[in-house]
Amino acid sequence: MKLFLLFLLSACLTCHKGIEEISPSHPFSCVSCHGGDSTSNKLPEAHLGVIRNPSDPAYLEEKCGRCHEKEIKNLKNSLHSTAAGEINITRFLFGAQSSPYDHYATISTNFFSQIPPSPSHPESPEEIVDDLLRRKCLRCHINVEGIHAPGFYRASGCAACHVVYENDGKYRGGDKSVQNKVGYPAYHRFVKKIPDLQCLHCHNGNRVGADYYGLFEHDYNQDYRSPVSIDSAGKAIISRIFTGERMPVYGIDFHHLRQDLHKRIGLQCIDCHREDDLMGDGTPYSVENKAVRIRCESCHGGFSSKPDLKFVERYAKKYRYVSQNGKVYKISIFSPDINGHDRIHKRVSCSLCHASWAYGDYGFHVSRIDIKNYYPWRKFILQADPIVTKFLRDQLGKPFKKWAKPEMKDFIDGKEKLGIWFSGWTTRRWEFVPIGIGSDGKYDAIRPMYQFYVSYVDSEGYVIMDSKIPVRGDGKVWGSIPYVPHTIMKEGRACFDCHGNTEALGLGYRLMSDDSPGPVVDSILIMPSSVLPDARLLNSKEIKKMMIPKSTINFYK
Repeated sequence: MKLFLLFLLSACLTCHKGIEEISPSHPFSCVSCHGGDSTSNKLPEAHLGVIRNPSDPAYLEEKCGRCHEKEIKNLKNSLHSTAAGEINITRFLFGAQSSPYDHYATISTNFFSQIPPSPSHPESPEEIVDDLLRRKCLRCHINVEGIHAPGFYRASGCAACHVVYENDGKYRGGDKSVQNKVGYPAYHRFVKKIPDLQCLHCHNGNRVGADYYGLFEHDYNQDYRSPVSIDSAGKAIISRIFTGERMPVYGIDFHHLRQDLHKRIGLQCIDCHREDDLMGDGTPYSVENKAVRIRCESCHGGFSSKPDLKFVERYAKKYRYVSQNGKVYKISIFSPDINGHDRIHKRVSCSLCHASWAYGDYGFHVSRIDIKNYYPWRKFILQADPIVTKFLRDQLGKPFKKWAKPEMKDFIDGKEKLGIWFSGWTTRRWEFVPIGIGSDGKYDAIRPMYQFYVSYVDSEGYVIMDSKIPVRGDGKVWGSIPYVPHTIMKEGRACFDCHGNTEALGLGYRLMSDDSPGPVVDSILIMPSSVLPDARLLNSKEIKKMMIPKSTINFYK
Protein backbone atom coordinates (compact mmCIF):
# COMPACT_ATOMS: atom_id res chain seq x y z
CA MET A 1 0.00 0.00 0.00
CA LYS A 2 2.85 2.36 0.85
CA LEU A 3 4.46 1.63 -2.49
CA PHE A 4 1.22 2.43 -4.27
CA LEU A 5 1.04 5.75 -2.46
CA LEU A 6 4.51 6.52 -3.81
CA PHE A 7 3.09 5.95 -7.28
CA LEU A 8 0.18 8.29 -6.61
CA LEU A 9 2.34 11.03 -5.14
CA SER A 10 4.96 10.89 -7.86
CA ALA A 11 5.60 14.11 -9.74
CA CYS A 12 5.31 12.03 -12.91
CA LEU A 13 1.53 12.35 -12.52
CA THR A 14 1.72 16.07 -13.06
CA CYS A 15 1.95 15.31 -16.78
CA HIS A 16 0.72 11.71 -16.84
CA LYS A 17 -2.44 12.40 -14.89
CA GLY A 18 -5.00 9.64 -15.37
CA ILE A 19 -2.50 6.94 -16.33
CA GLU A 20 -3.56 3.42 -15.38
CA GLU A 21 -2.01 1.40 -12.57
CA ILE A 22 0.23 -1.11 -14.35
CA SER A 23 -1.10 -4.04 -12.30
CA PRO A 24 -2.55 -4.66 -8.81
CA SER A 25 0.34 -7.05 -8.21
CA HIS A 26 2.93 -4.44 -9.28
CA PRO A 27 2.14 -1.44 -7.01
CA PHE A 28 5.51 0.22 -7.54
CA SER A 29 6.51 3.83 -7.90
CA CYS A 30 7.11 5.10 -11.43
CA VAL A 31 10.86 5.49 -10.96
CA SER A 32 11.34 2.00 -9.48
CA CYS A 33 10.65 0.61 -12.95
CA HIS A 34 11.09 3.49 -15.39
CA GLY A 35 13.84 5.51 -13.71
CA GLY A 36 13.91 9.26 -14.29
CA ASP A 37 13.50 12.02 -11.71
CA SER A 38 10.19 11.71 -9.87
CA THR A 39 10.81 14.96 -7.95
CA SER A 40 10.72 17.08 -11.11
CA ASN A 41 7.66 17.93 -13.14
CA LYS A 42 9.58 19.69 -15.90
CA LEU A 43 11.07 18.35 -19.10
CA PRO A 44 13.70 17.29 -19.96
CA GLU A 45 14.89 16.91 -16.35
CA ALA A 46 12.07 14.56 -15.36
CA HIS A 47 12.90 12.22 -18.27
CA LEU A 48 16.65 12.00 -17.73
CA GLY A 49 17.50 8.31 -17.56
CA VAL A 50 13.90 7.23 -18.27
CA ILE A 51 13.46 3.64 -19.47
CA ARG A 52 10.39 3.45 -21.68
CA ASN A 53 10.07 -0.35 -21.45
CA PRO A 54 11.65 -1.81 -18.27
CA SER A 55 10.91 -5.34 -19.54
CA ASP A 56 13.12 -4.89 -22.62
CA PRO A 57 15.86 -7.57 -22.66
CA ALA A 58 18.47 -4.89 -21.86
CA TYR A 59 16.82 -4.32 -18.44
CA LEU A 60 14.90 -7.56 -18.00
CA GLU A 61 17.01 -9.22 -15.33
CA GLU A 62 17.54 -6.02 -13.36
CA LYS A 63 13.93 -4.86 -13.40
CA CYS A 64 11.87 -8.06 -13.62
CA GLY A 65 14.35 -10.68 -12.47
CA ARG A 66 14.15 -9.76 -8.82
CA CYS A 67 10.73 -11.42 -8.61
CA HIS A 68 10.54 -13.52 -11.78
CA GLU A 69 13.93 -15.25 -11.99
CA LYS A 70 12.58 -18.64 -13.08
CA GLU A 71 10.21 -17.19 -15.67
CA ILE A 72 12.95 -15.07 -17.22
CA LYS A 73 15.35 -18.00 -17.41
CA ASN A 74 12.71 -20.05 -19.21
CA LEU A 75 11.76 -17.16 -21.46
CA LYS A 76 15.34 -16.51 -22.59
CA ASN A 77 15.59 -20.11 -23.79
CA SER A 78 12.14 -20.22 -25.40
CA LEU A 79 11.53 -20.14 -29.14
CA HIS A 80 9.75 -16.82 -28.71
CA SER A 81 13.08 -15.40 -27.58
CA THR A 82 15.64 -17.38 -29.56
CA ALA A 83 13.80 -17.90 -32.87
CA ALA A 84 16.10 -20.93 -33.05
CA GLY A 85 13.72 -22.90 -35.25
CA GLU A 86 13.56 -20.22 -37.92
CA ILE A 87 17.32 -19.63 -37.76
CA ASN A 88 18.35 -23.29 -37.82
CA ILE A 89 16.02 -24.40 -40.61
CA THR A 90 16.72 -21.40 -42.84
CA ARG A 91 20.51 -21.69 -42.49
CA PHE A 92 20.26 -25.44 -43.09
CA LEU A 93 18.18 -24.98 -46.24
CA PHE A 94 20.75 -22.45 -47.53
CA GLY A 95 23.64 -24.84 -46.90
CA ALA A 96 25.19 -22.69 -44.16
CA GLN A 97 25.04 -25.49 -41.57
CA SER A 98 24.94 -29.26 -41.81
CA SER A 99 21.88 -29.93 -39.62
CA PRO A 100 18.58 -28.21 -38.76
CA TYR A 101 19.40 -28.89 -35.10
CA ASP A 102 22.84 -27.26 -35.12
CA HIS A 103 24.26 -24.44 -33.14
CA TYR A 104 21.44 -22.08 -32.23
CA ALA A 105 19.59 -24.56 -30.06
CA THR A 106 22.66 -25.62 -28.12
CA ILE A 107 23.65 -22.24 -26.68
CA SER A 108 21.48 -20.95 -23.85
CA THR A 109 22.54 -17.30 -24.08
CA ASN A 110 23.42 -14.74 -26.76
CA PHE A 111 21.72 -16.62 -29.58
CA PHE A 112 21.66 -13.68 -31.94
CA SER A 113 25.28 -12.69 -31.42
CA GLN A 114 26.12 -16.05 -32.97
CA ILE A 115 24.61 -15.06 -36.33
CA PRO A 116 27.48 -13.43 -38.21
CA PRO A 117 26.96 -10.53 -40.63
CA SER A 118 27.17 -11.65 -44.24
CA PRO A 119 30.12 -10.49 -46.37
CA SER A 120 29.63 -7.08 -47.97
CA HIS A 121 29.54 -8.78 -51.38
CA PRO A 122 28.14 -12.33 -50.89
CA GLU A 123 28.78 -14.79 -53.70
CA SER A 124 26.59 -17.76 -52.71
CA PRO A 125 23.37 -18.61 -50.83
CA GLU A 126 25.28 -19.81 -47.77
CA GLU A 127 27.07 -16.44 -47.61
CA ILE A 128 23.91 -14.34 -47.99
CA VAL A 129 21.55 -16.29 -45.70
CA ASP A 130 22.60 -14.54 -42.49
CA ASP A 131 21.86 -11.17 -44.07
CA LEU A 132 18.40 -12.46 -45.01
CA LEU A 133 17.82 -13.56 -41.42
CA ARG A 134 19.16 -10.41 -39.79
CA ARG A 135 17.27 -7.95 -42.01
CA LYS A 136 14.18 -9.78 -43.28
CA CYS A 137 13.21 -12.66 -41.01
CA LEU A 138 14.09 -11.81 -37.42
CA ARG A 139 11.66 -8.97 -36.88
CA CYS A 140 9.30 -11.10 -34.75
CA HIS A 141 11.44 -12.41 -31.89
CA ILE A 142 10.74 -10.66 -28.58
CA ASN A 143 14.19 -9.10 -28.30
CA VAL A 144 13.10 -6.33 -30.68
CA GLU A 145 10.03 -4.08 -30.85
CA GLY A 146 7.39 -4.64 -33.48
CA ILE A 147 7.34 -2.65 -36.70
CA HIS A 148 5.39 0.61 -36.50
CA ALA A 149 2.70 -0.40 -38.97
CA PRO A 150 -0.93 -1.57 -38.63
CA GLY A 151 -1.10 -4.99 -37.00
CA PHE A 152 2.60 -5.10 -36.05
CA TYR A 153 2.78 -2.71 -33.08
CA ARG A 154 4.13 -4.32 -29.91
CA ALA A 155 6.84 -3.88 -27.29
CA SER A 156 9.86 -6.10 -26.62
CA GLY A 157 10.65 -8.42 -23.71
CA CYS A 158 7.84 -9.41 -21.33
CA ALA A 159 5.70 -6.55 -22.64
CA ALA A 160 5.76 -8.11 -26.14
CA CYS A 161 2.94 -10.33 -24.89
CA HIS A 162 1.75 -8.91 -21.58
CA VAL A 163 1.14 -5.29 -22.68
CA VAL A 164 -1.58 -5.12 -25.33
CA TYR A 165 -1.35 -2.91 -28.42
CA GLU A 166 -4.23 -2.16 -30.75
CA ASN A 167 -3.66 -2.75 -34.45
CA ASP A 168 -3.44 0.99 -35.07
CA GLY A 169 -0.89 1.45 -32.27
CA LYS A 170 -2.96 4.17 -30.54
CA TYR A 171 -3.16 4.69 -26.78
CA ARG A 172 -6.72 4.49 -25.43
CA GLY A 173 -6.11 5.06 -21.72
CA GLY A 174 -6.59 8.01 -19.40
CA ASP A 175 -3.15 9.62 -19.70
CA LYS A 176 -3.95 12.87 -21.51
CA SER A 177 -0.30 13.48 -22.45
CA VAL A 178 -0.24 10.52 -24.88
CA GLN A 179 -3.90 9.94 -25.63
CA ASN A 180 -4.51 8.86 -29.25
CA LYS A 181 -0.79 9.06 -30.00
CA VAL A 182 0.59 6.28 -32.18
CA GLY A 183 3.27 3.83 -31.04
CA TYR A 184 1.91 3.26 -27.55
CA PRO A 185 0.10 0.34 -25.88
CA ALA A 186 -3.67 0.56 -25.67
CA TYR A 187 -3.39 0.97 -21.87
CA HIS A 188 -0.57 1.25 -19.32
CA ARG A 189 -1.43 -2.17 -17.99
CA PHE A 190 -0.07 -5.70 -17.70
CA VAL A 191 -2.48 -8.47 -18.74
CA LYS A 192 -2.16 -12.08 -17.68
CA LYS A 193 -4.73 -13.41 -20.14
CA ILE A 194 -3.19 -12.48 -23.48
CA PRO A 195 -5.79 -11.81 -26.22
CA ASP A 196 -5.47 -13.25 -29.71
CA LEU A 197 -5.03 -9.73 -31.07
CA GLN A 198 -1.63 -9.65 -29.39
CA CYS A 199 -0.58 -13.05 -30.75
CA LEU A 200 -1.47 -11.94 -34.29
CA HIS A 201 1.01 -9.05 -34.12
CA CYS A 202 3.61 -11.75 -34.91
CA HIS A 203 1.59 -14.82 -35.95
CA ASN A 204 0.11 -13.22 -39.06
CA GLY A 205 0.71 -13.97 -42.73
CA ASN A 206 0.71 -17.57 -43.90
CA ARG A 207 1.76 -18.95 -40.53
CA VAL A 208 0.09 -20.94 -37.80
CA GLY A 209 -2.10 -18.46 -35.96
CA ALA A 210 -3.48 -16.59 -38.94
CA ASP A 211 -4.99 -19.85 -40.23
CA TYR A 212 -6.91 -20.11 -36.93
CA TYR A 213 -8.76 -17.01 -38.14
CA GLY A 214 -9.14 -18.41 -41.68
CA LEU A 215 -6.66 -15.94 -43.19
CA PHE A 216 -4.68 -16.81 -46.31
CA GLU A 217 -2.47 -14.12 -47.84
CA HIS A 218 -3.19 -12.82 -51.30
CA ASP A 219 -0.35 -13.07 -53.75
CA TYR A 220 1.94 -10.02 -53.93
CA ASN A 221 1.18 -8.95 -57.50
CA GLN A 222 -1.18 -5.95 -57.60
CA ASP A 223 -3.49 -7.90 -59.91
CA TYR A 224 -4.49 -9.90 -56.82
CA ARG A 225 -5.29 -6.89 -54.63
CA SER A 226 -8.63 -6.65 -52.94
CA PRO A 227 -10.54 -3.96 -51.10
CA VAL A 228 -10.94 -6.37 -48.17
CA SER A 229 -8.74 -6.00 -45.08
CA ILE A 230 -8.94 -7.11 -41.44
CA ASP A 231 -9.88 -5.06 -38.41
CA SER A 232 -8.75 -5.71 -34.82
CA ALA A 233 -11.59 -8.15 -34.22
CA GLY A 234 -10.68 -10.29 -37.22
CA LYS A 235 -13.72 -9.20 -39.25
CA ALA A 236 -13.75 -8.11 -42.87
CA ILE A 237 -13.98 -4.39 -43.57
CA ILE A 238 -13.90 -2.45 -46.80
CA SER A 239 -10.97 -0.12 -47.39
CA ARG A 240 -9.22 1.48 -50.35
CA ILE A 241 -5.85 -0.06 -49.57
CA PHE A 242 -4.99 -0.62 -53.22
CA THR A 243 -5.13 3.04 -54.19
CA GLY A 244 -4.44 5.09 -51.06
CA GLU A 245 -1.58 5.45 -48.64
CA ARG A 246 -3.31 3.35 -45.97
CA MET A 247 -1.24 0.32 -45.03
CA PRO A 248 -3.37 -2.85 -44.76
CA VAL A 249 -3.38 -4.62 -41.41
CA TYR A 250 -0.56 -7.21 -41.36
CA GLY A 251 0.94 -5.63 -44.48
CA ILE A 252 -1.27 -7.33 -47.06
CA ASP A 253 -4.86 -8.39 -47.67
CA PHE A 254 -6.26 -11.88 -47.28
CA HIS A 255 -8.56 -14.55 -48.63
CA HIS A 256 -11.09 -15.44 -45.94
CA LEU A 257 -11.29 -19.21 -45.60
CA ARG A 258 -12.87 -21.47 -43.02
CA GLN A 259 -11.90 -20.60 -39.45
CA ASP A 260 -10.83 -23.20 -36.91
CA LEU A 261 -13.72 -24.81 -35.03
CA HIS A 262 -12.18 -23.81 -31.70
CA LYS A 263 -12.07 -20.18 -32.84
CA ARG A 264 -15.71 -20.32 -33.96
CA ILE A 265 -16.89 -21.49 -30.53
CA GLY A 266 -14.90 -18.79 -28.75
CA LEU A 267 -11.60 -20.34 -27.62
CA GLN A 268 -8.47 -18.18 -27.67
CA CYS A 269 -4.85 -19.12 -28.37
CA ILE A 270 -4.01 -19.23 -24.64
CA ASP A 271 -6.78 -21.74 -24.00
CA CYS A 272 -4.57 -24.37 -25.63
CA HIS A 273 -1.11 -22.82 -25.46
CA ARG A 274 -0.22 -22.51 -21.79
CA GLU A 275 2.85 -21.11 -20.05
CA ASP A 276 5.22 -23.99 -20.88
CA ASP A 277 4.30 -23.67 -24.58
CA LEU A 278 4.70 -19.89 -24.68
CA MET A 279 7.52 -19.24 -22.22
CA GLY A 280 9.32 -22.56 -22.48
CA ASP A 281 10.51 -24.94 -19.80
CA GLY A 282 14.12 -23.72 -19.70
CA THR A 283 15.36 -26.05 -22.45
CA PRO A 284 16.60 -24.33 -25.65
CA TYR A 285 14.73 -26.29 -28.34
CA SER A 286 15.71 -25.98 -31.97
CA VAL A 287 12.34 -26.66 -33.64
CA GLU A 288 8.74 -25.93 -32.74
CA ASN A 289 7.37 -29.47 -32.67
CA LYS A 290 9.81 -30.34 -29.88
CA ALA A 291 8.79 -27.37 -27.74
CA VAL A 292 4.97 -27.41 -27.97
CA ARG A 293 3.31 -29.67 -25.38
CA ILE A 294 -0.39 -29.48 -26.21
CA ARG A 295 -1.92 -32.17 -28.42
CA CYS A 296 -5.49 -32.87 -29.57
CA GLU A 297 -5.44 -35.91 -27.25
CA SER A 298 -4.74 -33.61 -24.27
CA CYS A 299 -8.43 -32.65 -24.22
CA HIS A 300 -10.18 -35.25 -26.37
CA GLY A 301 -8.23 -38.44 -25.65
CA GLY A 302 -7.23 -40.89 -28.35
CA PHE A 303 -6.76 -44.53 -29.26
CA SER A 304 -4.76 -45.30 -26.12
CA SER A 305 -5.12 -42.20 -23.95
CA LYS A 306 -7.69 -40.35 -21.89
CA PRO A 307 -8.03 -36.57 -21.62
CA ASP A 308 -5.25 -34.96 -19.57
CA LEU A 309 -6.58 -33.54 -16.32
CA LYS A 310 -4.01 -30.75 -16.55
CA PHE A 311 -6.22 -29.30 -19.28
CA VAL A 312 -9.74 -30.57 -18.60
CA GLU A 313 -11.70 -31.60 -15.55
CA ARG A 314 -14.05 -34.46 -14.69
CA TYR A 315 -17.68 -33.49 -14.31
CA ALA A 316 -20.63 -35.87 -13.83
CA LYS A 317 -18.61 -38.79 -15.24
CA LYS A 318 -17.80 -36.72 -18.33
CA TYR A 319 -15.22 -34.09 -19.16
CA ARG A 320 -15.49 -30.34 -19.46
CA TYR A 321 -13.19 -27.44 -20.13
CA VAL A 322 -13.36 -24.02 -18.46
CA SER A 323 -11.86 -21.46 -20.82
CA GLN A 324 -9.70 -18.50 -19.85
CA ASN A 325 -12.74 -16.25 -20.11
CA GLY A 326 -14.74 -18.51 -17.78
CA LYS A 327 -16.99 -20.17 -20.35
CA VAL A 328 -17.66 -23.88 -19.78
CA TYR A 329 -17.41 -26.31 -22.71
CA LYS A 330 -18.47 -29.94 -22.88
CA ILE A 331 -15.64 -32.04 -24.28
CA SER A 332 -16.26 -34.44 -27.15
CA ILE A 333 -14.31 -37.58 -26.30
CA PHE A 334 -12.58 -39.75 -28.90
CA SER A 335 -14.80 -42.70 -29.81
CA PRO A 336 -13.54 -45.81 -31.63
CA ASP A 337 -17.06 -46.34 -32.97
CA ILE A 338 -16.87 -43.33 -35.27
CA ASN A 339 -16.13 -44.02 -38.93
CA GLY A 340 -12.43 -43.22 -39.48
CA HIS A 341 -11.50 -43.93 -35.85
CA ASP A 342 -10.88 -47.62 -36.59
CA ARG A 343 -7.54 -49.15 -35.65
CA ILE A 344 -6.21 -48.88 -39.19
CA HIS A 345 -6.03 -45.10 -38.64
CA LYS A 346 -4.21 -45.35 -35.30
CA ARG A 347 -1.05 -43.88 -36.88
CA VAL A 348 -2.91 -40.92 -38.38
CA SER A 349 -2.66 -37.62 -36.50
CA CYS A 350 -5.96 -36.00 -35.59
CA SER A 351 -5.26 -32.81 -37.54
CA LEU A 352 -4.53 -34.63 -40.80
CA CYS A 353 -8.17 -35.74 -41.06
CA HIS A 354 -9.79 -32.81 -39.31
CA ALA A 355 -7.92 -29.93 -40.99
CA SER A 356 -10.21 -28.18 -43.46
CA TRP A 357 -7.26 -26.68 -45.38
CA ALA A 358 -3.52 -26.14 -45.09
CA TYR A 359 -0.96 -23.60 -46.26
CA GLY A 360 0.78 -24.54 -49.48
CA ASP A 361 3.26 -21.91 -50.67
CA TYR A 362 5.58 -23.09 -53.44
CA GLY A 363 8.66 -21.41 -54.80
CA PHE A 364 9.79 -18.72 -52.34
CA HIS A 365 11.78 -16.15 -54.33
CA VAL A 366 13.99 -13.86 -52.21
CA SER A 367 15.97 -11.12 -53.94
CA ARG A 368 18.44 -8.68 -52.45
CA ILE A 369 18.83 -5.56 -54.59
CA ASP A 370 21.75 -3.17 -53.91
CA ILE A 371 21.17 -0.94 -56.94
CA LYS A 372 18.75 1.99 -57.17
CA ASN A 373 16.25 0.40 -59.56
CA TYR A 374 12.80 -0.02 -58.06
CA TYR A 375 10.69 0.20 -61.20
CA PRO A 376 10.56 -3.62 -61.72
CA TRP A 377 8.79 -3.90 -58.32
CA ARG A 378 6.00 -1.45 -59.08
CA LYS A 379 3.41 -4.27 -59.19
CA PHE A 380 4.74 -5.90 -56.01
CA ILE A 381 4.52 -2.99 -53.58
CA LEU A 382 2.49 -4.88 -50.98
CA GLN A 383 4.80 -7.69 -49.83
CA ALA A 384 3.43 -8.41 -46.33
CA ASP A 385 6.44 -6.38 -45.20
CA PRO A 386 5.52 -2.81 -44.21
CA ILE A 387 9.16 -1.71 -44.29
CA VAL A 388 9.56 -2.68 -47.95
CA THR A 389 6.08 -1.41 -48.84
CA LYS A 390 6.74 2.04 -47.35
CA PHE A 391 10.13 2.26 -49.04
CA LEU A 392 8.71 1.35 -52.47
CA ARG A 393 5.77 3.74 -52.11
CA ASP A 394 8.13 6.56 -51.14
CA GLN A 395 10.53 5.95 -54.02
CA LEU A 396 8.05 5.19 -56.79
CA GLY A 397 6.11 8.31 -55.88
CA LYS A 398 8.94 10.61 -57.00
CA PRO A 399 11.31 10.95 -60.02
CA PHE A 400 13.94 8.23 -60.26
CA LYS A 401 16.73 10.82 -59.96
CA LYS A 402 15.57 11.42 -56.38
CA TRP A 403 15.39 7.74 -55.44
CA ALA A 404 17.15 6.94 -52.15
CA LYS A 405 19.88 4.36 -51.71
CA PRO A 406 18.42 0.89 -51.03
CA GLU A 407 18.93 0.23 -47.31
CA MET A 408 17.27 -1.87 -44.62
CA LYS A 409 17.77 -2.11 -40.87
CA ASP A 410 19.59 -5.03 -39.30
CA PHE A 411 17.29 -6.29 -36.52
CA ILE A 412 20.23 -7.56 -34.46
CA ASP A 413 22.53 -4.52 -34.32
CA GLY A 414 19.95 -1.91 -35.37
CA LYS A 415 22.11 -0.46 -38.17
CA GLU A 416 20.94 0.50 -41.66
CA LYS A 417 22.80 -1.52 -44.30
CA LEU A 418 22.98 -1.61 -48.08
CA GLY A 419 20.39 -3.65 -49.92
CA ILE A 420 16.63 -4.18 -49.90
CA TRP A 421 15.15 -7.68 -49.63
CA PHE A 422 12.19 -8.29 -51.93
CA SER A 423 10.22 -11.53 -52.15
CA GLY A 424 7.54 -13.35 -54.13
CA TRP A 425 6.05 -16.78 -54.74
CA THR A 426 5.71 -19.15 -57.68
CA THR A 427 2.25 -20.21 -56.55
CA ARG A 428 0.17 -20.20 -53.35
CA ARG A 429 -2.43 -22.90 -52.76
CA TRP A 430 -4.69 -24.37 -50.08
CA GLU A 431 -6.75 -26.99 -51.91
CA PHE A 432 -5.30 -30.11 -50.31
CA VAL A 433 -3.42 -31.22 -47.19
CA PRO A 434 -0.14 -32.97 -48.12
CA ILE A 435 0.78 -36.07 -46.12
CA GLY A 436 4.09 -37.15 -44.61
CA ILE A 437 5.45 -38.98 -41.58
CA GLY A 438 6.03 -36.76 -38.55
CA SER A 439 8.64 -36.99 -35.82
CA ASP A 440 6.28 -39.15 -33.74
CA GLY A 441 5.96 -41.72 -36.55
CA LYS A 442 2.38 -40.73 -37.38
CA TYR A 443 0.92 -39.64 -40.70
CA ASP A 444 1.04 -35.85 -40.44
CA ALA A 445 0.20 -32.80 -42.48
CA ILE A 446 3.29 -31.22 -44.04
CA ARG A 447 4.05 -27.98 -45.84
CA PRO A 448 6.91 -26.76 -48.05
CA MET A 449 9.39 -24.89 -45.85
CA TYR A 450 10.55 -23.28 -48.18
CA GLN A 451 11.47 -23.80 -51.81
CA PHE A 452 14.05 -21.02 -51.97
CA TYR A 453 15.16 -19.22 -55.13
CA VAL A 454 17.88 -16.71 -54.24
CA SER A 455 18.81 -13.66 -56.32
CA TYR A 456 21.31 -10.89 -55.68
CA VAL A 457 22.11 -7.76 -57.73
CA ASP A 458 25.07 -5.76 -56.42
CA SER A 459 25.47 -1.97 -56.30
CA GLU A 460 27.08 -1.94 -59.77
CA GLY A 461 24.12 -3.74 -61.30
CA TYR A 462 25.88 -7.10 -61.73
CA VAL A 463 23.66 -10.15 -61.20
CA ILE A 464 25.64 -12.27 -58.74
CA MET A 465 22.87 -14.84 -58.20
CA ASP A 466 19.84 -15.34 -60.44
CA SER A 467 17.11 -17.53 -58.91
CA LYS A 468 19.81 -19.80 -57.57
CA ILE A 469 18.50 -22.85 -55.70
CA PRO A 470 20.51 -23.41 -52.50
CA VAL A 471 21.87 -26.87 -51.72
CA ARG A 472 21.09 -27.62 -48.09
CA GLY A 473 23.36 -29.23 -45.51
CA ASP A 474 22.53 -32.84 -46.42
CA GLY A 475 23.13 -32.23 -50.12
CA LYS A 476 19.44 -31.94 -51.07
CA VAL A 477 17.45 -28.92 -52.21
CA TRP A 478 14.36 -27.41 -50.62
CA GLY A 479 12.46 -28.91 -47.75
CA SER A 480 9.10 -29.57 -46.11
CA ILE A 481 8.19 -29.81 -42.45
CA PRO A 482 5.38 -31.51 -40.48
CA TYR A 483 2.96 -29.08 -38.88
CA VAL A 484 -0.49 -28.84 -37.35
CA PRO A 485 -2.91 -26.76 -39.46
CA HIS A 486 -5.05 -24.64 -37.12
CA THR A 487 -8.07 -25.09 -39.37
CA ILE A 488 -9.84 -27.87 -37.48
CA MET A 489 -13.40 -28.90 -38.33
CA LYS A 490 -15.71 -31.34 -36.51
CA GLU A 491 -16.20 -33.63 -39.49
CA GLY A 492 -13.30 -35.57 -40.97
CA ARG A 493 -12.00 -35.14 -44.49
CA ALA A 494 -13.40 -37.37 -47.22
CA CYS A 495 -11.56 -40.66 -47.78
CA PHE A 496 -10.53 -39.64 -51.29
CA ASP A 497 -8.87 -36.47 -50.01
CA CYS A 498 -6.05 -38.84 -49.06
CA HIS A 499 -6.60 -42.23 -50.69
CA GLY A 500 -5.89 -42.04 -54.39
CA ASN A 501 -5.06 -38.33 -54.24
CA THR A 502 -1.65 -37.93 -55.90
CA GLU A 503 -1.39 -34.33 -54.74
CA ALA A 504 -1.93 -35.19 -51.08
CA LEU A 505 0.50 -38.11 -51.34
CA GLY A 506 3.31 -35.78 -52.36
CA LEU A 507 3.49 -36.77 -56.02
CA GLY A 508 2.85 -33.20 -57.12
CA TYR A 509 0.28 -31.40 -59.21
CA ARG A 510 0.39 -29.86 -62.66
CA LEU A 511 0.76 -26.11 -62.96
CA MET A 512 -0.50 -24.75 -66.27
CA SER A 513 1.26 -21.63 -67.53
CA ASP A 514 0.64 -19.66 -70.72
CA ASP A 515 2.49 -16.45 -69.81
CA SER A 516 4.68 -16.62 -72.90
CA PRO A 517 3.77 -17.09 -76.58
CA GLY A 518 3.98 -20.58 -77.98
CA PRO A 519 2.78 -23.88 -76.57
CA VAL A 520 1.37 -24.03 -73.04
CA VAL A 521 3.98 -25.11 -70.48
CA ASP A 522 2.81 -27.96 -68.26
CA SER A 523 5.06 -28.13 -65.20
CA ILE A 524 4.81 -30.21 -62.04
CA LEU A 525 5.20 -28.91 -58.49
CA ILE A 526 6.20 -31.58 -56.01
CA MET A 527 6.46 -31.72 -52.25
CA PRO A 528 10.17 -31.46 -51.32
CA SER A 529 11.88 -33.88 -48.94
CA SER A 530 11.61 -33.36 -45.20
CA VAL A 531 13.90 -30.89 -43.44
CA LEU A 532 13.92 -32.80 -40.15
CA PRO A 533 15.90 -36.06 -39.96
CA ASP A 534 13.18 -37.76 -37.89
CA ALA A 535 10.39 -36.84 -40.30
CA ARG A 536 9.96 -37.74 -43.96
CA LEU A 537 7.71 -37.97 -47.00
CA LEU A 538 5.80 -41.15 -47.73
CA ASN A 539 7.85 -43.97 -49.21
CA SER A 540 6.79 -45.92 -52.31
CA LYS A 541 5.26 -48.73 -50.25
CA GLU A 542 3.14 -46.31 -48.24
CA ILE A 543 2.05 -44.45 -51.35
CA LYS A 544 1.03 -47.69 -53.07
CA LYS A 545 -0.95 -48.70 -50.00
CA MET A 546 -2.69 -45.31 -49.91
CA MET A 547 -3.48 -45.41 -53.62
CA ILE A 548 -5.49 -48.66 -53.45
CA PRO A 549 -6.48 -49.33 -49.81
CA LYS A 550 -8.17 -52.63 -49.04
CA SER A 551 -11.03 -50.83 -47.31
CA THR A 552 -11.86 -49.03 -50.56
CA ILE A 553 -11.83 -52.28 -52.54
CA ASN A 554 -14.12 -53.96 -50.00
CA PHE A 555 -16.44 -50.95 -50.07
CA TYR A 556 -17.05 -51.36 -53.81
CA LYS A 557 -17.48 -55.17 -53.79
